[in-house]
Amino acid sequence: RTKKPAAAASPAEAEAVGEAAGDAEAVAEAALAAKPAAKSPRKKSSPRKASSPPAAATPANEPAAEPEAEPALECAPKPAAKKPAARKKKKKKKADADADAEAAPEEEKKPKAKKAKKPPPGPIERKLGPRAAAPAGAATLKVVSINVAGLRAVLDPDKPPAKREALAALVAREDPDVLCLNEHKLKEEDVEQATERLEAVLPAYVNSKSRWACSTAKKGYSGVAILVKAGGAADVAEATVAEGMPGVADDDEIVTAEGRVLTLTLPALAVVATYVPNSGQQLQRLEYRTKAEDGWDAKMARYVKRFDRPVAVIGDLNCCVNAADFHNAYVRPNFDAMRAGEVPVAEQYVGLSGPKKQAGLTAEERTSFGAMLEAGGLADSFRRQHPDATGVFSYYSQRFGAAIREANKGLRLDYVLVTEGLLKPDATPRLVDSFVLSDADTPQIADHLPVGGLFVL
Repeated sequence: RTKKPAAAASPAEAEAVGEAAGDAEAVAEAALAAKPAAKSPRKKSSPRKASSPPAAATPANEPAAEPEAEPALECAPKPAAKKPAARKKKKKKKADADADAEAAPEEEKKPKAKKAKKPPPGPIERKLGPRAAAPAGAATLKVVSINVAGLRAVLDPDKPPAKREALAALVAREDPDVLCLNEHKLKEEDVEQATERLEAVLPAYVNSKSRWACSTAKKGYSGVAILVKAGGAADVAEATVAEGMPGVADDDEIVTAEGRVLTLTLPALAVVATYVPNSGQQLQRLEYRTKAEDGWDAKMARYVKRFDRPVAVIGDLNCCVNAADFHNAYVRPNFDAMRAGEVPVAEQYVGLSGPKKQAGLTAEERTSFGAMLEAGGLADSFRRQHPDATGVFSYYSQRFGAAIREANKGLRLDYVLVTEGLLKPDATPRLVDSFVLSDADTPQIADHLPVGGLFVL
């Protein structure tokens, strides 16, 4: 009876278990472990295991033989028991290394977060020739335009006076005969209060000759104004002001209902003050602006051609026609060729995927703008007068705060366009100075800078 249990855990069977584990030393240890198992009093006194000869032969009872081999299995892994300790040492070393990495100064991780907030590298140098002056004693007309991005915020007496003072400083410096305001965002019912508040800041520009165009399609949106200086060159009996593009866009609701165009007609020339629709973040108005026959640009060209006198179109035209007009282009190795017109507009976006889809910078808008100039007989007066000017912008995004403005990373969206006749040196009237002011010239009023032109009458 005592030999049968020993035979069940014989050295040969233990050796088979060790070989299954793939370890020769485990086989030897399992064999030694099997001998005491044969002398175990517990197994001798077990009548069930001693008196059951069929147990090892019956397939149904094969699982019962496995527990008898468990002592050998418990001994077999003993040589490998040291591996977990080795793993623990490796884990400890890795943990120590991770702890050292975590103990590194926080400053090493900060630049990544800051880098995302920084504007593109800069700054871009502003290179511009001197402004021109009119001949001594000549009769002149000066027109200045500024996008105020909401006039109520500028004139509100409950707000800090910085913007009101900046507007007053601009007018004191330039002394314009005509002051054009873009994007005033006033509703028609706001005009009376705004006029009262404006009188406290610019008393000479509140009179019967001044005119406001407000959006009726959308409240607190768009809007242009023409403010005529009392006693100035534009304060004449023959002066008239019309809204929209009469005879050209009478059925265009964007022109007629969004308060985007006012025209001051004087005996010598006509001044069209305009705030051109932005194509939108999703370019939802791109087709409207650039459509060959009925788009905004095409209509403006036809409108200008209707006049029997020279015309100046001034305001926020929401487009960068030349490569030098948007800061993104300055990093391109062929920038000089681009701004000289030696590279077709459609091919100027290599490495500039952002501008290609940005309102005011798309190839469609820039091409359409050029077509408008040609069809309307217009010229970009600033670029004509300063063909080599670079780093001259009129708008700065507020996404990066003051940093992008300090780096001079902007766009030139504001223009003084004139019919070609105004650029002839001996013509009367004629343009003698086209300018884009800088923050060094006048305090900030909004995200745009003032532009203007000086005409000899």
